[in-house]
Amino acid sequence: MEFRMKKAKEPLESDLLKISDVAMLSGYNDVSRFIQYFRKTYGVTPEEYRERKYRSGKSEMVW
Repeated sequence: MEFRMKKAKEPLESDLLKISDVAMLSGYNDVSRFIQYFRKTYGVTPEEYRERKYRSGKSEMVW
C-alpha cells in the first residue's frame, strides 16, 4: 500500500488528471478507498494535497 501511495503523489502535483484517474493509475479500483488510504497515510485527502502543492509552488512537501 505504501508504494502505491508514493506512486500517487507525483500525478497529484498537477491538475492534468482527475483524482479518480490517479486512483486507477495507482492500482485502486475504488476511488473512495484510495482517498481513505491517502488520508490515513498523509493526513490530507488527495485534493487537499493537490491544493497545498499548487499553493506552495514547491516540488516536494515535507510530511
